[in-house]
Amino acid sequence: MQLSDYFDLAFEALPHKILSAQMFEEEVRRLRGRFVDPSAGGGYLFKTTYHKRIPADGVALYMSNIWDQVQSNKDLDLPTQQELLAQFRCDEIAGVAMKEVGEGVRAVRKEVVDGGRVVEGLGRV
Repeated sequence: MQLSDYFDLAFEALPHKILSAQMFEEEVRRLRGRFVDPSAGGGYLFKTTYHKRIPADGVALYMSNIWDQVQSNKDLDLPTQQELLAQFRCDEIAGVAMKEVGEGVRAVRKEVVDGGRVVEGLGRV
């Protein structure tokens, strides 16, 4: 195994900021383009093959879990981390949905069942 099997390594050298200020600014603009413009020459850094479809609000949790594994010197199992994040997000969404359904059921129960109202035709075949 090689380091390049896991990471894309690239090095940049910039002109001196004070002695070659104009060249420095041009090179910084070009380098910035590699981060923000997929059509920029010199290779866009955020390739689609790296995209893991992590929602923006889940990035912090995802990275925190990965860092915890790195610090504890465990084998990195990134697909498992993605599954855990997906499960966490699904649990959050299900919790919100169940809360809304519960509120709706309580309102109907209060009006119909607890209020003693009879629903005509309920249960007829």
